[in-house]
Amino acid sequence: MHDGQMLFDESTTWNKQEWHADEVLAKLIAEKKVRETIIVGVWNTPKRREEYMPQKAFEMASADQKERSGDVRDHRRGFRQLSEIPC
Repeated sequence: MHDGQMLFDESTTWNKQEWHADEVLAKLIAEKKVRETIIVGVWNTPKRREEYMPQKAFEMASADQKERSGDVRDHRRGFRQLSEIPC
């Protein structure tokens, strides 16, 4: 999941609130609503907007915006492709 610092621990978040992803998943597993699952949280960086920018918007961005975000976007794109393969 993106914004990994927001998922489990309020002390690591900018607003001192967490998403309670672990508690919600544990409840769903206990209720047999989902299979056992591992949550992987990927922390964002100061380039958050560029990291999450859709490809079409990225293509329309200025050269400066592309230069500042290209390397991060390429890494994230590869990570998502690998991590979204069902087991």
